[in-house]
Amino acid sequence: MRLLVELMSGAHQDRHAAYFSGGNRQNWIKSIVTLGTPHKGTTVIDVVRGILPPPEEALDFINRLVVSVSFRIPRIYDLQLDHWGFCRLCLRESEAPNETFIEMCTRIKGIVDQWWNGHYNGFYDNSLEGMRDLNDFASQPVSIV
Repeated sequence: MRLLVELMSGAHQDRHAAYFSGGNRQNWIKSIVTLGTPHKGTTVIDVVRGILPPPEEALDFINRLVVSVSFRIPRIYDLQLDHWGFCRLCLRESEAPNETFIEMCTRIKGIVDQWWNGHYNGFYDNSLEGMRDLNDFASQPVSIV
């Protein structure tokens, strides 16, 4: 939430110009309520990472899970991550998807790896490092009247 508030300030048009180039829009926010949010990060992330299998095995599991959920039409569960490519490819919308399970696994493997090792997931966002980065980026206190 704090990231969105900071982006709405209009001071970071270089990051998301298509969405946040209209000047300061923080006055659009009426209130923000967070419950139990780790504003300084949590060491639980390190514990969970220690329990998970090695990264290559975890990524293979996540990859197969995403494909399994997204493969059938209609989907078992819509992850709403089509913008990441987590959907089955078709030649045309009117045709049945022609991508096999293995082809989809192969195609999104790099995308899953990029997501997992990037800074746009819950593990990173709630880690001590992720919170430190957010606090550096959104260092100005927000005052909404």
